[in-house]
Amino acid sequence: MLKTHNAFLIILLITFGLKLNAQNFIGVSQSNYAGNYAVNLNPAHAVDGRYKIHLNLAGVGVGLQNNHLKWAAPYSLFRLITKTVPSRYLSTTSGLPVWQPSYYQFTNANRAKLFINGELVGPALTLTFPRLGFGISGGVRFRLFGSLTNTSPVIAQAIATGTRNPALQNIDYIDSHGLMNIAAVNEFYGTIAKVIREDGPTFIKVGATAKRLTSNVNLSVNATDVDYRIEPNSALNMSQTIQVPQAQGGFFHAAATTGTPGFGWVIDQMTSFSAVGNGFGAEIGIVYEQRPNYARQRYKYKGQFIPDPEVNKYKLRLGASLTDVGFITFNGVNEVQVGQIANSGRVIQPATFYQIGTTQEFVGDIEDVFDPDSPYGNSFRILMPAKLNLQVDYEVREGFYVGGILRQSLFGNRRMGPVSYSGLSIIPRFEKKYVEFSFPVSLDQDYANFNFGATMRAGPLWLGIDHATGWFGIGKPKSLSAHAGLFLALSHRRPGNSLLDCWFEPESRQKKAGLFRKK
Repeated sequence: MLKTHNAFLIILLITFGLKLNAQNFIGVSQSNYAGNYAVNLNPAHAVDGRYKIHLNLAGVGVGLQNNHLKWAAPYSLFRLITKTVPSRYLSTTSGLPVWQPSYYQFTNANRAKLFINGELVGPALTLTFPRLGFGISGGVRFRLFGSLTNTSPVIAQAIATGTRNPALQNIDYIDSHGLMNIAAVNEFYGTIAKVIREDGPTFIKVGATAKRLTSNVNLSVNATDVDYRIEPNSALNMSQTIQVPQAQGGFFHAAATTGTPGFGWVIDQMTSFSAVGNGFGAEIGIVYEQRPNYARQRYKYKGQFIPDPEVNKYKLRLGASLTDVGFITFNGVNEVQVGQIANSGRVIQPATFYQIGTTQEFVGDIEDVFDPDSPYGNSFRILMPAKLNLQVDYEVREGFYVGGILRQSLFGNRRMGPVSYSGLSIIPRFEKKYVEFSFPVSLDQDYANFNFGATMRAGPLWLGIDHATGWFGIGKPKSLSAHAGLFLALSHRRPGNSLLDCWFEPESRQKKAGLFRKK
């Protein structure tokens, strides 16, 4: 096995080993049939949905963005995963794809950035009460935030190609830096939403969410000033040593002392109300709808006029929400380490940072090489990656919509703790009760990466990809994602003895017309 110092990459790939993953569900979240997925974008959507009861069973997916490394192989990731790579690119002995250095291409970014975001949506329930203009929602979801930001491009290139790359060897790199964050966060959330105005064509609803946040894994490493040199150990270049004349930085780490990351470990996190790190979060949202045909979309029941819950009533819908506001505090003598590094003359041997399976092993290698200052601190706090979300949805004709979502990160990505990125999506879609198609077109990764995708809903099943460019190798992509979900739902029904509200000309207009009527 080649001893390549891919420490950052190995740690980030731990996230994939958890087998859970998903991110924004962009193609789903604007739908009137999205249920709990719409609530996670804007809490106000917990009321006035098309479902009386929406029970999410499970949702899963993955999202990856970067600004430095481009996939330039002559075959797509989809072919690689499905084992349909053309035979001319396979080894004649092993039958596996033969990797070439030319399959990597790098941009000229001044700072390398990588984001890996995962989400496992567990059981969640939304109930709406149209007669009361009221809705509630609650559930649990496990989220994973992985990022590499404010990183020197040469470090990102070493992560991607390994230290065996001759182009990186025997060069003195001065004042390099990098910031890595990994956080696994579980959320128990409850949402309440209310219609606050229903006056003719004007409709307004608001919502708020409260969260209990727990975490049993957090690792943040900030290398602020590092000088290094990669040296091959032999003419065959089978292993390398990294000379580190100077290293400055710091880290904080928290991990439960029991349990090994895996699917069972994730389920344990989703059923525990406390952990090494504990905190709280909140989200708020508001939605305005313009309903020009409101008088034709009401029914009369027990002397009260109520909007017909079976149909979508708006021509234009505008929304705003503030999401992922919160904090988590980590405390523990054995579970938490906060350290500082400031030393010189260190050497990273070939077997260091190799075959890492846990964050504890990674911190152990840091201790062996860099000898952090002691004693360690045993507590720290992280902030959640707050976002401002602006939404618009326009009905082109019955069943056909064009939506848009602006996601603006409110915190910079040079801080220790989970970080996120900004993006803009335009989402044409066709939706009916039992079938739906949407085609998001996005500028992601702080408005730098162009992506397009497709999402389909057939009855209770969601399937989709938000970044087809990554999966099918379109234009040397820098991102990819996928998501799926399964739910059960009970739609609203108008009572059998209800009457549609008949449209009539307003009285004031009738009187005005009468003044000019000839006798």
